[in-house]
Amino acid sequence: MRFEVRLLEQGQLRRLRLEADSPAALDAALRAQGRLALSVRALGRERGAAGRFDSQLFLQELTGLLQAGVGLIEALQVELRKARAGATRAVLQRLCASLHSGEALSAALAAQPQHFDPLLLASVRASETSGTLLPALQRYLDYRAQLQRVQRTLVAALLYPCTLLGVGLLVLLFLLLYVLPRFAQIFSDLGRELPLFSRLLMQLGTAIDAHRIGLLALLALAGLALALSLGTPPGRQRWLQGLLQLPGLGGRLDQFARARLFRMLALLLDSGLPLLQACRLLQGLLSAALDRRLQQAARLLQAGHALSQALREQQLVCPVADSLLAAGERSGELAQALHRIADYYDADNGRWLERFMRLFEPLLMLVLGALIGGVVVMMYMPVFELAGALQ
Repeated sequence: MRFEVRLLEQGQLRRLRLEADSPAALDAALRAQGRLALSVRALGRERGAAGRFDSQLFLQELTGLLQAGVGLIEALQVELRKARAGATRAVLQRLCASLHSGEALSAALAAQPQHFDPLLLASVRASETSGTLLPALQRYLDYRAQLQRVQRTLVAALLYPCTLLGVGLLVLLFLLLYVLPRFAQIFSDLGRELPLFSRLLMQLGTAIDAHRIGLLALLALAGLALALSLGTPPGRQRWLQGLLQLPGLGGRLDQFARARLFRMLALLLDSGLPLLQACRLLQGLLSAALDRRLQQAARLLQAGHALSQALREQQLVCPVADSLLAAGERSGELAQALHRIADYYDADNGRWLERFMRLFEPLLMLVLGALIGGVVVMMYMPVFELAGALQ
């Protein structure tokens, strides 16, 4: 949707028209940029804005044109000429209009926070003062590529067990909701005494048959609630906080988040942003627990502590990372040290994930096999007894 926003910047009242999914999402994006909206008014969806704007593809093409010696405005016009009607064309039109009116690229990108994240905006803003826009864009694309490699590794590792779990649960639900009630009806008509576990299972089947519609409605509502919860940032944050409380898994998920933290810090320092400002900029981009610790570390930095000491006191570094960080501070190559720390965490996370999946996959197969096999065996035990009696 389109919104008209009134905000105060440098003592002047400005009106901007921005796009966002909701007023809350727009307000969060503006706060991440250090801007406070005085009022937000919905204008509705922009015509011709159907589809999805791929910011990474746009940045890759823009970087390629800049490397070839094309000027920034000319490169955007080339992108606009090749863009079809839709969200991409609408975004590029606004970018070109902003640059033609004399705004800097960072300001033009900041006017569309739903398409460009705060990390990119900070990198571009810092690079504009030093005239290093092209390296800043390349570093940001490298960061996105590394992040996507980690995500692909996670998805590839979890795809098979999630598929196995889904199929196993569907088979189990089919047995409980369809097959078991029919077996319960058959053995109820026979009036024979059943073994204890089979009798309990048949009673469960009778109860399921009596309340089948209610159970199906309950399962549908639970699935819908789960989808809605995972479809919103606050909902995903709550699930993440719950996972972080699990023994063993929580610490490892925290280490995945720390690898992302160090990579983002390195990107901002490479762009020329001061360390304290870089730490504060990352507020709201991390999990709640990690965000609190980072802000405490920022306060220690402001009080004059070294980065290694501040992160050590907030338990944000392991001994290896602490040594790498201290070495980077001594040599004056702090950004490179942060890159090495992120690579170390990514490598360690990859090794842990491989070991975990080697153990988890057979364990999951064993549990699902025991559940499904147990239900089937208990359903057929009376059949075996009847066959024995007939002989």
